[in-house]
Amino acid sequence: MYLSVSERFAACRSRRLRYRKVLEQLLMLDATNPGNLMRKEQMADMYLRLGRLLKGKAEGRKMTLQSLEMMKSIADRQGATPDQLGEYADELLRAEPVDLRNPGEALRYAQLASSSAGERNPTYLGLVAEAEYQLGRRAEAVSTAEKALGLLPADSAGREQLQRHIVEYRVGGGK
Repeated sequence: MYLSVSERFAACRSRRLRYRKVLEQLLMLDATNPGNLMRKEQMADMYLRLGRLLKGKAEGRKMTLQSLEMMKSIADRQGATPDQLGEYADELLRAEPVDLRNPGEALRYAQLASSSAGERNPTYLGLVAEAEYQLGRRAEAVSTAEKALGLLPADSAGREQLQRHIVEYRVGGGK
């Protein structure tokens, strides 16, 4: 289905309004129970979604920064799960605008996620490989990505994408 520019703009504006409303509700709920971790994760997600919708605007940057700060506080707490560590690392690698990306810090959190999962989770190893690549450590990125690939079943949907990343890491394109 093809949407015109005005229809896409209206859909984006509608999403932005919905996300703002959800965020307002989460903020009110958080005021009544500020220690609720799941709510903090939901708030971080809403800030991130708004930041992406407002990409290129000062408010979008502010929303993304708020999300990253919340995700960091979640990842830094004692007992953080590998998923929480990995989500923070992933966002540090993909943040918009790009100057908010921090592959060095992402590598640290991706390694923590991978380590807490016993170095057997291909998703976390993939994050480690991407961080290594963004840091210019191509040989390490290839090695880590190949290790992740070896953990994926032959019929896994993620194999093809990981194989493309390995090729990219080897030739150094895209970054």
